[in-house]
Amino acid sequence: MEITWKPPSKGLYSLCVKVDYDNKVNESDEGNNLTRRVFLNVLNNPPEAKILSIDPNPAFADKTVTFTGEVTDPDGDNDISYVKWDFGDGSTTTGDLSDEIVTHTYAKPGTYTVTLEAGDKNGDKDTDTATVEVKIALPDLTFTSLTVPSPQEEGKDIKIDATYENIGLGEIQSPADYKIRLEVIKQGSVVYEYITETLSALRPGESAMFTHTIPGDQKTDTDTRYKPQLPAGTYTVILKVDYADVLPESDETNNEISGTLEISPIIYTLTMIVKPSGGGTTDPAVGSYTYNAGTVVPISAIPADGYTFMNWSLSYYTGDGVADPNSAITTVTMNGNKIVTANFGQCRFKFLMQQFSKSLMRC
Repeated sequence: MEITWKPPSKGLYSLCVKVDYDNKVNESDEGNNLTRRVFLNVLNNPPEAKILSIDPNPAFADKTVTFTGEVTDPDGDNDISYVKWDFGDGSTTTGDLSDEIVTHTYAKPGTYTVTLEAGDKNGDKDTDTATVEVKIALPDLTFTSLTVPSPQEEGKDIKIDATYENIGLGEIQSPADYKIRLEVIKQGSVVYEYITETLSALRPGESAMFTHTIPGDQKTDTDTRYKPQLPAGTYTVILKVDYADVLPESDETNNEISGTLEISPIIYTLTMIVKPSGGGTTDPAVGSYTYNAGTVVPISAIPADGYTFMNWSLSYYTGDGVADPNSAITTVTMNGNKIVTANFGQCRFKFLMQQFSKSLMRC
């Protein structure tokens, strides 16, 4: 005969088996129906508490931290009487199995010991501990985009646009003290630099725009000669936010962004003319030629037999004229399209030319 019985709780139990326990059967001996008595000491199975994860860890002050635990009891979940978390900063929370996952916010940075405790209805308990490191939440500035208009024609204004964002957990409060530096570099040397004024505050996840226009020409009221800010060539544009490192950040290595700027030269046309036709030749010869802006072109006039060089004249041109209009050998700077005429005269005017010109003559 086999009998199954489950003790309701821990403790000392007296077990015995009695046949015809209600004396329904008339027996010759009614005193021997009770078997031997057995004493059974039932022990409790304590609960088990385990901390599975702390997210994030390291954590940040004033930011939510999630604690995940696991509580089990060999005697069944109904035997669990409470679940308690101690966050190590004087704060605790007590509940039931629904509190296996809880959240908490630390007010100050530091290292805290977290304890998960579980108890059952028989008074037994179990604990588990873990450590969480809490830091100060810092901002983190980084660029998310950069627009460089390339290729760009020499002498034109260059507009640089960029977007930067605070991807950190800390807020940049006003007044902020960080700035952005723009550098344009060619062959390892900085050829142009611009630094912003102090920039605005940014909360986590917020972004802001950077815009700057590099002037295409360096002309001034007193010097109107063509001088491009960035001559034709290949440049590297570098932007760095908080370039002076005055702002504590969670990552100090992601503050830069760079791009390539290609500047193409401006092409101007030089047209050479001789008057009168047959009065002489020029170098370059009569015709049209193209040059990069700023090129200084040597020009010379060679009179034909019976003619003498008079002067140079320009028409339909921009920029400067001929360096020395009265010299047969001179230069012209290509800061615009130019039509240059070599003027020759017949030799009967030689005596006048000797008075007023030192031009080359072939009479």
